[in-house]
Amino acid sequence: MVIAVLVALYSWWVAGLPSFSTGTTLAVLLPGAAALIVARRLPPRPTRPVTRRLAAPWLVVATALAAVQLQAFVRHPRSEHPTLSWLAAGALEARPVRAAALVAWLAGAAWQGRP
Repeated sequence: MVIAVLVALYSWWVAGLPSFSTGTTLAVLLPGAAALIVARRLPPRPTRPVTRRLAAPWLVVATALAAVQLQAFVRHPRSEHPTLSWLAAGALEARPVRAAALVAWLAGAAWQGRP
């Protein structure tokens, strides 16, 4: 519980930093790397073999997102054909949303780093 509160407070602080600054980039990447390292010390989770049946839906989603991003990138004007990154930037303007996104980023790094 203490760790969750500390992560939430840290995320709130980082969300108040100026976007795209070196300090903000480091404040996001370094704890993400630390979460990966800490997660390696956790007990391994049960695994199951990756099959085409499991991978196919993710491949479809990744391909669709890449296609949307590419077609929006080559079309103009940007206001009529926004890229996913432009949409995400607009969605992440509010500080509470940015803080929640960082918490999700750190939780994802910890989850992904487990053996």
